[in-house]
Amino acid sequence: MAVAFQKYFSAFSFILRSSWSKQGSPTLPLSFARYYASKKGLKRKKISQASFDSDVAEGVLDIGKLSDNMETEVNKLRQEYRNCITTRISPAMFDNIKLTTGKRKVSLGNIAAIQNKDDKYILDFTSSPNLTSPAMRALNENSIFSPLLEGNTITVTVPRLTMEVRETLVKSAKAVCEEAKIGIRRVRQRGMNDVRKQKKAISQDDARMVENYIQSLTDNYVEQVDELLQEKSKELLQR
Repeated sequence: MAVAFQKYFSAFSFILRSSWSKQGSPTLPLSFARYYASKKGLKRKKISQASFDSDVAEGVLDIGKLSDNMETEVNKLRQEYRNCITTRISPAMFDNIKLTTGKRKVSLGNIAAIQNKDDKYILDFTSSPNLTSPAMRALNENSIFSPLLEGNTITVTVPRLTMEVRETLVKSAKAVCEEAKIGIRRVRQRGMNDVRKQKKAISQDDARMVENYIQSLTDNYVEQVDELLQEKSKELLQR
Protein backbone atom coordinates (compact mmCIF):
# COMPACT_ATOMS: atom_id res chain seq x y z
CA MET A 1 0.00 0.00 0.00
CA ALA A 2 3.03 2.24 -0.15
CA VAL A 3 1.80 4.18 -3.18
CA ALA A 4 -1.55 4.92 -1.57
CA PHE A 5 0.19 5.99 1.65
CA GLN A 6 2.35 8.45 -0.24
CA LYS A 7 -0.71 9.82 -2.01
CA TYR A 8 -2.59 10.66 1.12
CA PHE A 9 0.45 11.87 3.02
CA SER A 10 1.01 14.19 0.07
CA ALA A 11 -2.51 15.46 0.67
CA PHE A 12 -2.16 16.33 4.34
CA SER A 13 0.56 14.13 5.80
CA PHE A 14 -1.73 12.34 8.23
CA ILE A 15 -0.36 8.82 8.14
CA LEU A 16 -0.01 6.52 11.06
CA ARG A 17 1.55 3.15 10.35
CA SER A 18 1.18 0.84 13.29
CA SER A 19 0.64 -2.81 13.97
CA TRP A 20 -2.95 -3.59 13.24
CA SER A 21 -5.03 -4.92 16.09
CA LYS A 22 -8.24 -6.75 15.43
CA GLN A 23 -11.22 -4.79 16.61
CA GLY A 24 -14.68 -3.83 15.47
CA SER A 25 -16.47 -6.79 13.93
CA PRO A 26 -16.83 -9.89 16.11
CA THR A 27 -15.62 -13.28 14.95
CA LEU A 28 -18.16 -14.75 12.57
CA PRO A 29 -19.57 -18.15 13.62
CA LEU A 30 -19.77 -21.06 11.20
CA SER A 31 -22.77 -22.91 12.61
CA PHE A 32 -25.41 -20.35 11.63
CA ALA A 33 -25.99 -17.49 9.22
CA ARG A 34 -23.01 -15.15 9.45
CA TYR A 35 -23.29 -11.51 10.24
CA TYR A 36 -20.71 -8.80 10.21
CA ALA A 37 -21.04 -6.05 12.77
CA SER A 38 -19.17 -2.84 12.11
CA LYS A 39 -18.87 0.53 13.80
CA LYS A 40 -21.80 2.80 14.54
CA GLY A 41 -23.82 3.77 11.50
CA LEU A 42 -22.90 0.77 9.33
CA LYS A 43 -25.45 -1.78 8.30
CA ARG A 44 -25.61 -5.39 9.46
CA LYS A 45 -25.47 -7.82 6.57
CA LYS A 46 -26.64 -11.40 6.49
CA ILE A 47 -25.16 -14.13 4.33
CA SER A 48 -27.62 -16.79 3.26
CA GLN A 49 -26.60 -20.21 4.51
CA ALA A 50 -29.62 -22.18 3.35
CA SER A 51 -27.54 -24.80 1.50
CA PHE A 52 -24.22 -24.31 3.27
CA ASP A 53 -22.60 -27.35 4.90
CA SER A 54 -19.87 -26.12 7.24
CA ASP A 55 -18.46 -29.63 7.74
CA VAL A 56 -17.87 -30.03 4.01
CA ALA A 57 -16.45 -26.52 3.73
CA GLU A 58 -14.03 -27.01 6.62
CA GLY A 59 -12.75 -30.14 4.90
CA VAL A 60 -11.80 -28.01 1.90
CA LEU A 61 -10.34 -24.90 3.56
CA ASP A 62 -10.34 -23.01 6.84
CA ILE A 63 -13.45 -20.85 6.47
CA GLY A 64 -12.90 -19.17 9.83
CA LYS A 65 -9.38 -18.11 8.86
CA LEU A 66 -10.61 -16.89 5.48
CA SER A 67 -13.21 -14.70 7.15
CA ASP A 68 -10.70 -13.46 9.73
CA ASN A 69 -8.27 -12.46 6.97
CA MET A 70 -10.96 -10.47 5.19
CA GLU A 71 -11.98 -8.87 8.45
CA THR A 72 -8.35 -7.91 9.08
CA GLU A 73 -8.36 -5.90 5.84
CA VAL A 74 -11.49 -4.07 7.02
CA ASN A 75 -9.92 -3.37 10.41
CA LYS A 76 -6.78 -2.01 8.74
CA LEU A 77 -8.91 0.40 6.76
CA ARG A 78 -10.87 1.43 9.84
CA GLN A 79 -7.63 2.03 11.74
CA GLU A 80 -6.18 4.13 8.92
CA TYR A 81 -9.33 6.19 8.66
CA ARG A 82 -9.36 6.78 12.40
CA ASN A 83 -5.69 7.63 12.88
CA CYS A 84 -4.33 8.65 9.50
CA ILE A 85 -6.80 10.22 7.11
CA THR A 86 -8.22 12.75 9.48
CA THR A 87 -8.64 16.47 9.98
CA ARG A 88 -7.21 16.16 13.49
CA ILE A 89 -3.55 17.15 13.49
CA SER A 90 -0.99 15.33 15.63
CA PRO A 91 2.75 14.51 15.59
CA ALA A 92 1.74 11.03 14.39
CA MET A 93 1.55 12.52 10.90
CA PHE A 94 5.34 12.12 10.69
CA ASP A 95 5.38 8.43 11.61
CA ASN A 96 5.09 7.24 8.03
CA ILE A 97 7.91 9.39 6.69
CA LYS A 98 10.74 6.91 6.32
CA LEU A 99 14.44 7.64 6.10
CA THR A 100 17.00 5.18 4.81
CA THR A 101 19.91 4.86 7.21
CA GLY A 102 22.39 2.26 6.08
CA LYS A 103 20.46 -0.89 5.30
CA ARG A 104 17.29 -0.06 7.21
CA LYS A 105 14.48 2.45 7.19
CA VAL A 106 13.51 4.44 10.25
CA SER A 107 10.49 6.60 10.98
CA LEU A 108 10.97 10.35 11.07
CA GLY A 109 8.83 10.42 14.19
CA ASN A 110 11.29 8.14 15.97
CA ILE A 111 14.48 10.11 15.30
CA ALA A 112 13.38 13.74 15.67
CA ALA A 113 12.23 15.60 18.75
CA ILE A 114 8.93 17.11 17.63
CA GLN A 115 7.27 20.19 19.10
CA ASN A 116 4.06 21.90 18.06
CA LYS A 117 3.88 25.70 18.00
CA ASP A 118 0.68 27.21 16.65
CA ASP A 119 0.37 25.98 13.06
CA LYS A 120 3.96 24.77 12.87
CA TYR A 121 5.86 21.65 13.83
CA ILE A 122 9.49 21.97 14.89
CA LEU A 123 11.61 18.88 14.19
CA ASP A 124 14.85 18.93 16.17
CA PHE A 125 17.68 16.70 14.92
CA THR A 126 20.31 17.79 17.46
CA SER A 127 20.78 14.18 18.60
CA SER A 128 21.23 12.93 15.03
CA PRO A 129 22.39 15.86 12.85
CA ASN A 130 23.53 13.52 10.07
CA LEU A 131 19.87 12.70 9.39
CA THR A 132 18.75 16.30 8.86
CA SER A 133 19.43 16.36 5.12
CA PRO A 134 17.78 12.96 4.48
CA ALA A 135 14.79 14.15 6.51
CA MET A 136 14.47 17.25 4.33
CA ARG A 137 14.53 15.11 1.20
CA ALA A 138 11.89 12.78 2.63
CA LEU A 139 9.62 15.67 3.62
CA ASN A 140 9.93 17.30 0.20
CA GLU A 141 9.12 14.01 -1.50
CA ASN A 142 6.16 13.05 0.67
CA SER A 143 4.24 16.18 1.59
CA ILE A 144 2.77 19.40 0.30
CA PHE A 145 4.34 21.20 3.23
CA SER A 146 7.26 23.54 2.66
CA PRO A 147 9.86 22.45 5.21
CA LEU A 148 12.39 25.09 6.23
CA LEU A 149 15.87 23.99 7.34
CA GLU A 150 17.75 26.00 9.96
CA GLY A 151 20.85 24.27 11.28
CA ASN A 152 19.71 20.97 12.80
CA THR A 153 16.06 22.04 12.95
CA ILE A 154 13.33 21.65 10.35
CA THR A 155 10.19 23.76 10.58
CA VAL A 156 7.08 22.38 8.91
CA THR A 157 4.04 24.61 8.46
CA VAL A 158 0.63 22.97 8.55
CA PRO A 159 -1.56 24.14 5.65
CA ARG A 160 -5.01 25.57 6.22
CA LEU A 161 -7.74 22.97 6.04
CA THR A 162 -9.35 24.34 2.89
CA MET A 163 -12.06 22.60 0.92
CA GLU A 164 -9.41 21.67 -1.63
CA VAL A 165 -7.40 19.87 1.05
CA ARG A 166 -10.55 18.16 2.34
CA GLU A 167 -11.40 16.95 -1.17
CA THR A 168 -7.87 15.66 -1.62
CA LEU A 169 -8.20 13.75 1.64
CA VAL A 170 -11.40 12.18 0.30
CA LYS A 171 -9.48 11.06 -2.79
CA SER A 172 -6.88 9.54 -0.50
CA ALA A 173 -9.61 7.78 1.48
CA LYS A 174 -10.93 6.31 -1.78
CA ALA A 175 -7.47 5.11 -2.76
CA VAL A 176 -6.95 3.36 0.58
CA CYS A 177 -10.45 1.87 0.37
CA GLU A 178 -9.53 0.40 -3.00
CA GLU A 179 -6.39 -1.10 -1.45
CA ALA A 180 -8.58 -2.75 1.19
CA LYS A 181 -10.79 -4.21 -1.53
CA ILE A 182 -7.72 -5.57 -3.31
CA GLY A 183 -6.63 -7.18 -0.05
CA ILE A 184 -10.05 -8.77 0.44
CA ARG A 185 -10.06 -10.08 -3.13
CA ARG A 186 -6.59 -11.54 -2.66
CA VAL A 187 -7.94 -13.49 0.32
CA ARG A 188 -10.86 -14.58 -1.85
CA GLN A 189 -8.51 -15.77 -4.57
CA ARG A 190 -6.50 -17.84 -2.12
CA GLY A 191 -9.72 -19.45 -0.94
CA MET A 192 -10.85 -20.20 -4.49
CA ASN A 193 -7.43 -21.71 -5.24
CA ASP A 194 -7.80 -24.01 -2.22
CA VAL A 195 -11.18 -25.17 -3.53
CA ARG A 196 -9.73 -25.89 -6.98
CA LYS A 197 -7.00 -28.02 -5.42
CA GLN A 198 -9.68 -30.14 -3.74
CA LYS A 199 -12.01 -30.52 -6.71
CA LYS A 200 -10.95 -34.12 -7.38
CA ALA A 201 -11.69 -35.04 -3.78
CA ILE A 202 -15.14 -33.46 -3.49
CA SER A 203 -18.26 -33.35 -5.60
CA GLN A 204 -18.94 -30.59 -8.11
CA ASP A 205 -21.91 -29.42 -6.06
CA ASP A 206 -19.84 -29.18 -2.89
CA ALA A 207 -17.12 -27.24 -4.69
CA ARG A 208 -19.70 -24.82 -6.08
CA MET A 209 -21.28 -24.45 -2.63
CA VAL A 210 -17.97 -23.45 -1.04
CA GLU A 211 -17.09 -21.11 -3.93
CA ASN A 212 -20.48 -19.39 -3.65
CA TYR A 213 -20.00 -18.99 0.07
CA ILE A 214 -16.54 -17.46 -0.40
CA GLN A 215 -18.03 -15.03 -2.91
CA SER A 216 -20.80 -14.12 -0.45
CA LEU A 217 -18.21 -13.35 2.23
CA THR A 218 -16.24 -11.28 -0.26
CA ASP A 219 -19.28 -9.27 -1.33
CA ASN A 220 -20.18 -8.53 2.28
CA TYR A 221 -16.73 -7.33 3.28
CA VAL A 222 -16.40 -5.23 0.12
CA GLU A 223 -19.74 -3.62 0.92
CA GLN A 224 -18.53 -2.95 4.45
CA VAL A 225 -15.45 -1.03 3.28
CA ASP A 226 -17.64 0.93 0.86
CA GLU A 227 -19.79 1.98 3.79
CA LEU A 228 -16.70 2.97 5.79
CA LEU A 229 -15.60 5.12 2.85
CA GLN A 230 -18.99 6.78 2.62
CA GLU A 231 -18.93 7.59 6.33
CA LYS A 232 -15.34 8.89 6.23
CA SER A 233 -15.99 11.05 3.15
CA LYS A 234 -18.93 12.69 4.86
CA GLU A 235 -16.80 13.36 7.94
CA LEU A 236 -13.92 14.86 5.95
CA LEU A 237 -16.13 17.25 4.01
CA GLN A 238 -17.92 18.61 7.07
CA ARG A 239 -16.62 22.04 8.07
